[in-house]
Amino acid sequence: MATIQELLQRGLTLHNSGRTDEAAAIYLAILNVCPLDPDANHLLGLVRLGQGEADKAVELIEKAIEITPNNSVFWGNLGVALRRSERIEEAIAAYQRALQLDPNSADAHFNLGKSLRLVGRELDAEERFVTAIKLHSSKPAPFLSLMNLYVEQRKLSEALVIGTKAISLCPANSELHMSLGAIYKRLQHFDKAVEHYRTAAALSPMNLDALCRVASTLLTRHQIEEGKQWLERAFKIDPNNIHVLNSLGLLYTTLGDTTNAIRVFKQAVTTNTTYATAFANYGSALKKQGALSEALESVRRSRKLEANSAESMVLEGGIQMSLGALEEAEKSFRNAIEIRGEYRDSHDGILMCQQYRSETTPESLLDEHRKWNAKYAISVKRPLSTWPAKTGSQALRLGFVSADLGAHPVGYFCANVFRYLDRSRFQTFVYSDRVGRDWLASEIEENVHQWVDTASLNDDHLADKILEDEIDVLFDLAGHTAYNRLLVFAKRVAPLQISWAGYVGTTGLSEMDGLIADQYHVPHGSESYYVEEVLRMPNGYVSYLAPEDSPDVGSLPALRNGFITFCAMCNPAKVNPHVLSIWGEVLSKVPGSRLVLSYCGWNDPANQLRVRDALNSFEVQDQVDFLFSPSSKELFGLYCQADIALDTFPYSGGLTTIEAMWMGVPTITFPGRWFAGRHSLSHLSNVGLTDWIAFSSEEYVSKAVDAGSDLHALALLRSGLRERVRSSPLCNGPLFAENFATLMEKSWRNREV
Repeated sequence: MATIQELLQRGLTLHNSGRTDEAAAIYLAILNVCPLDPDANHLLGLVRLGQGEADKAVELIEKAIEITPNNSVFWGNLGVALRRSERIEEAIAAYQRALQLDPNSADAHFNLGKSLRLVGRELDAEERFVTAIKLHSSKPAPFLSLMNLYVEQRKLSEALVIGTKAISLCPANSELHMSLGAIYKRLQHFDKAVEHYRTAAALSPMNLDALCRVASTLLTRHQIEEGKQWLERAFKIDPNNIHVLNSLGLLYTTLGDTTNAIRVFKQAVTTNTTYATAFANYGSALKKQGALSEALESVRRSRKLEANSAESMVLEGGIQMSLGALEEAEKSFRNAIEIRGEYRDSHDGILMCQQYRSETTPESLLDEHRKWNAKYAISVKRPLSTWPAKTGSQALRLGFVSADLGAHPVGYFCANVFRYLDRSRFQTFVYSDRVGRDWLASEIEENVHQWVDTASLNDDHLADKILEDEIDVLFDLAGHTAYNRLLVFAKRVAPLQISWAGYVGTTGLSEMDGLIADQYHVPHGSESYYVEEVLRMPNGYVSYLAPEDSPDVGSLPALRNGFITFCAMCNPAKVNPHVLSIWGEVLSKVPGSRLVLSYCGWNDPANQLRVRDALNSFEVQDQVDFLFSPSSKELFGLYCQADIALDTFPYSGGLTTIEAMWMGVPTITFPGRWFAGRHSLSHLSNVGLTDWIAFSSEEYVSKAVDAGSDLHALALLRSGLRERVRSSPLCNGPLFAENFATLMEKSWRNREV
């Protein structure tokens, strides 16, 4: 017969080869004969631990320790079993006893560190991980835990150092390459991120997460075709894998195919109900279709799965804004900052949120923008003190940084500059983060000296490119909106840096020299609310490129309907309780009138309910219609059914006010105290419709009621309004471009004085 020692060895061999059931049978046979054998109890405990029976494992290993109390390995594995049983403090005590018996046990130090993290003792955990690495530097697990700890503590530089050291010692570990790639991606070093993800995929060709991370990083950089190739590799291995589905959804999102993105993300979250990232991405896609309540539910599912995801908190804040829950949105953004620390996307969200809130003041808005500058921008400025000399005969080199130079409000506002700017006096460069080309982007590209696709460049690389091009005047066309590159401007990459057209007021950036405005947006005497020098255009601060295929204006709808149709084609975030109370009063005083609300998000039941609830006190809740027009062509068609547009405040309409006038529909506005609330004031003034501007809420109601009661005057205005817009400074592209040129040359000369 085999001895107990021989049986133990046989069981251990089976155990190590993965045949745990057979190993357990041998251990049980030994215990039937010798119930006090410590090794059999210990090894059977490890089998039960591997089978998910942590409590049974604790019982068996404790019995082994009773028999042999000074075995450090037993104590270390008891700690593992206790941790799996969520008895963390007991696990810590077990590891500490193991280290008393064997101070040089790298595994015990490592496992103690993991348990210390669970109870919030991060400094102690860090010390244990460092010790484990010193004792056994060829094991990747302590490196990974230390890297993750540093990432959670927002010590990305330290995490990078540890990760680099780990790779030098364990170059063939794919998990280390994955973690290091994630750190590089977070630092916007996309080339290095892709390099490490590719290495992880090479080391583990069936690792779908690695393949998908390569794909998703390439998609983030808008390298669509290469990203698709990596995704196709993953798709061939397992088309239903959660990582594959998530990456496929991101591909559709990047291409602007929201319908297919939603379809794929829905499949992903149905297939795997524990993957937080897929729920967050599903919510983001739903938001783009205006299904805000569903989007919020999905994002909150994501947060339940990953409570400290700052990205999900920012997404939640964005959805709450679109639902008009501005106070809750700001709380979400601030919570994300508490978790992440320096998190620009979240702080940008706070700034946008405050633009919508009635409680905001010009002073508080300026203060919050200055806080942004102090937190994110000041530290990144590059030590450049001189610029290449320029003779008076040389053309000024103008650079424009934007993701929106296409069929987007920014594109419509800026296109005339590129069309008509004197090329003997200016060379124009576009630095675009936009995906692909639509018709307007293609036209702009034809009219510029150089178009550079920059999505694949991080901020440092983009800054280098702009310096290489020797740009004289660099324009920010995004401000604090999505995909902005404000930190490029913070690095000071051009002698003169100016904000224009893409944001609603001051950027707060100390390195932003100028802000293009007009007398309406920034009236004389209000310059102190802007950190930039205010550069006023003589008419409006933007020019409008009217679409060639817009429908004819047509007759006044009220003449055939027998009632007035008001409209507001606005972002639901702009519609606050004060606005709704004024609209309720207007509807109640214009008998039989209706209000049409159209924009992404008005199709959501929660938005419709808050509007109807607010209008209920005026008994006009049934006089409102909610429509979602996904295309500009459909939106223009809706204006054919409207008589009068009602503006929002404190954040007014911009492009929508111009489009309404183009379709013969005048807008009643109540200008606010800061830039965002004065768009309509400027556009109406430049077309000569100053009698549609109210300076109190009472006057707003009065003007709406009066306009709705004089159909003859309204019909007459409608019939000639498009021509008034066309012949106004608002649509005079050559005049705008020449005024723009004069302002830039003057600003350049003033800089040199």
